[in-house]
Amino acid sequence: MELRRADGKPLDAAYREKYRIAEELGLMEVLVRDGWGGLTAAQSGRIGGILGKRLQDKENGIGGVRETGGGI
Repeated sequence: MELRRADGKPLDAAYREKYRIAEELGLMEVLVRDGWGGLTAAQSGRIGGILGKRLQDKENGIGGVRETGGGI
């Protein structure tokens, strides 16, 4: 299944990474069923925090470490 944005366009790199993080956190069922609006604030914040960390690490040349977990 190829994921696409609501307007039918393919996902850009940032959206693909958001989905990758959501999958790592076990949230894909919620996303498929309810979309991003189905996530709690804590879940959305967790995804955003991990995404921000990864982008910052990429800019600084740090890679290979993916943080998952949390008590969500």
